[in-house]
Amino acid sequence: MINLNRHSKISKSIFAAILAIALITSTFAATALAFTPGQSYTSPDYADYVISEGTAANDYYSSRQYSYVINQWASEYGPLVGSTSEYPAANPNYDWFNANKAIRVGMTEFGEFATPENAGIAYGADNDEFDITESWASDLILEKYWIQGWTLSMNYMRQGEERSIHAWSIYSDLTNKEDGREVYSWYGDYCDYMVQGRQVTPGSLLPAGVDVIYDSARLFVARTHTIVRDGFFKEDVAKVTFTLVFNKDTKYAIAYKDVKVLLDSKILDRIINFTFTERYEIDLARGINPSNTAYIHYFDEFSETVYQHPLVGNNTYDVLQAFDGERNYIFFAGYWPSTTEHTVYNPLVPKETMVGAPCNHDGMRILPVGTAVSDMPVEPSTPWVIAQWQYDEEEYPKLLNFLAKADVNREIRFVEVFGMTDYNKGSEIVSDNSEPQIRAIYNPYAPFVAQDINATDAINFVDVEVQYLMHQVFNPEDLTTVGNVGDDPFMWMGLGQSSATSDSAGAVMLTDIAGSAEPLSLFDKHDDLFPWTEDDLNEGTIPFGLEVFDGSYTEVFSNTERGTGADSTEYVRTGLLDFVFWAYDDEWQSPPQPIAGGDSYLGDYWYPSKNPLTERWTGWWYTYNDLIGYDAITYNPNGILSVGGVKANGLTRYFNDYNFAITREGTSPAASIYDLHTFGLLIDAPTSDPSLPTYDFFPVSTWASSYNEFGYSEGYAVISIARDINGTRGLSVYGWDGRDTYWASAWASQYLDQDYNQWVPAGATAIILNIEYTDEFHEPSGFEVVKVLGTITEFGTNLFWKNYAGGAYDQNDNLWNEDPSSPTWDTGDSDFTLPDLNEDIERVECEYKVWWFAKLPTKTTAKVQFDP
Repeated sequence: MINLNRHSKISKSIFAAILAIALITSTFAATALAFTPGQSYTSPDYADYVISEGTAANDYYSSRQYSYVINQWASEYGPLVGSTSEYPAANPNYDWFNANKAIRVGMTEFGEFATPENAGIAYGADNDEFDITESWASDLILEKYWIQGWTLSMNYMRQGEERSIHAWSIYSDLTNKEDGREVYSWYGDYCDYMVQGRQVTPGSLLPAGVDVIYDSARLFVARTHTIVRDGFFKEDVAKVTFTLVFNKDTKYAIAYKDVKVLLDSKILDRIINFTFTERYEIDLARGINPSNTAYIHYFDEFSETVYQHPLVGNNTYDVLQAFDGERNYIFFAGYWPSTTEHTVYNPLVPKETMVGAPCNHDGMRILPVGTAVSDMPVEPSTPWVIAQWQYDEEEYPKLLNFLAKADVNREIRFVEVFGMTDYNKGSEIVSDNSEPQIRAIYNPYAPFVAQDINATDAINFVDVEVQYLMHQVFNPEDLTTVGNVGDDPFMWMGLGQSSATSDSAGAVMLTDIAGSAEPLSLFDKHDDLFPWTEDDLNEGTIPFGLEVFDGSYTEVFSNTERGTGADSTEYVRTGLLDFVFWAYDDEWQSPPQPIAGGDSYLGDYWYPSKNPLTERWTGWWYTYNDLIGYDAITYNPNGILSVGGVKANGLTRYFNDYNFAITREGTSPAASIYDLHTFGLLIDAPTSDPSLPTYDFFPVSTWASSYNEFGYSEGYAVISIARDINGTRGLSVYGWDGRDTYWASAWASQYLDQDYNQWVPAGATAIILNIEYTDEFHEPSGFEVVKVLGTITEFGTNLFWKNYAGGAYDQNDNLWNEDPSSPTWDTGDSDFTLPDLNEDIERVECEYKVWWFAKLPTKTTAKVQFDP
């Protein structure tokens, strides 16, 4: 919460010409870039790319709030994997984590995170810091040495003959810049790679530009597609799709890496071995680290996640951590599912010519089965990282049969979460008397900084902030907590000041979720401009949650204007208040109704965003102590239940950029960055801007990665939950219009309340509903749950598990939740169990429901929607 304190040039030209015709026959508005697009001048690829900068440095999040949230998580809820001591209790004095820095990410159309504009991954508060911390595309290293990309290898039977294909897209190859993109295929298995006498045929990589699916002040979503083509048969073997999801106020980005087998199952008999790798060299903060050294450790199966991979069955993720020798910055990455092999010290670029290769995959740089190199032989040095997922016919027959012979859905997803942050060394805690000689230097956080045995530390340990950030992705706040009225009810019911009365009626029904601890109603803004009256209906103590940006409740800004980056795009954003009442019962000093937390008017109290009434601290400035609450409050109210869409309710607009089912505004489904120097950027990207029409609702984490739109508009609704940077919880419930919002609220009040939300799978952060009406004047005839989404995957019918795996994964140890009383989602079963409204059953199982519950019959068509 805001607190105000290689494809050919010919193929590209043909595609661009088609778009040029569309430009002639259609009207396109001038593009207002909300990112930096570009195209390299290096032949033969002339690769398109996109760069997105973090905006945290000119946002208003509080480092104290952010630190408090992390410390509270670590002390009360966090796993702190590898910890050897108890984490200190949360205290606002322990202000170590910077909320005003974020990363900058650059991505080519091939899915490489390195670009000619010296942007791959960097971290900081401004452009100067971005430049010195760039770690994949530093201008201080020759471009031919930028190693960042992926490989795909497949050994298979094609019409009765064994064949292999090996493709890689790595930005450079140590010899020439942008020259690490190759495809080779041959008859025989991996061991026959480049053997003299074998016909080895060059193939091609065919990218399709970059589609920017959404870009706003705080969220960026972009996608690339690359076809792997066999040059001998002139046939497409696979498609590699990268989807980049980057919240610009955070220190990490999520990359979904979806690999789809394209070979027709008529000629593809079976897959013998399938290998996908992510590989890169870390030039960690080269601008201040000229020796290019780092301490690194790979933590295999670091921790469990609520997300079970629907094809592999694995429910753990790996973490890699590296920091420079002077302990200034940390690079980190997480991988899901856990890799089958990994190394942090290995040659990265496959060999193009090699005769008589031994049968060890050496020429292809595929790691032998079981490889686990978690440290470099000498540290600090330059890490060369390979994260590998390898599945062979012997160990994974069901998976490979599915990828080879399924009628549809022949794809698999890998996820990487990568980022950077400061090396969190801690800080002094200053006493009331700030004289240097009597400062109290106390650092209880010291045991929880990033540690590496090879850096003379006692243990290998992942920094607590990194652990927290990974936890936010792999074990997020989810919809299973919505009905937790006993411990964690919502504090506020957020309404749009000028929204339809149907939204208010929906809010009345949603109080059922809150149980006995009803939230206090909260308006999004202080609106003096009601069209039906000249009176100020929000006068006095009626609370509102949005900040006044010069009276407009939105702010237009850019990174260049604030001096925090090179992107001059003007973004539109909203911001939340710290206290919803400027005065409450004539009390200015410590009003008891904080929303974003922070210091009270005169500084005698500090309130966290999370559970602000029960975790109030007393003190002054930097010395807070004596955690106190309110005696009458025996529960922990926090967060806002926001009703109504982004047009009606600015609070919903605020949380939209943190959700995984989002509202997009604009006139087109994506901005196309394709052959940029010739035709420019075609079409605007959807964004969040109240001046633009609502385009649709979009499921960010869907597996159906060929779709830039799903048609979710009229008759659809979104229910989504998230926390912002300062820890403020937001549940958004809204439909396409007032009627959809009303009935979505009715549905959510019954299906998500405390007594009846057991069907919701852990990790489900968003639901998209389809509401069916038989007539304009009738109530809904039914509801369909069409999407249930998490941060890195989606839930629902798993056709692989049901039809191809026969109810059991290849690896039995991946059946990690076989408790028959648990939701069927956990073991990949077909559908979750929703209420059966048959009268006989209703009287027994649903008799506690309201009388109109029978008007909410619901089914699910939700599934892991593999790419068609």
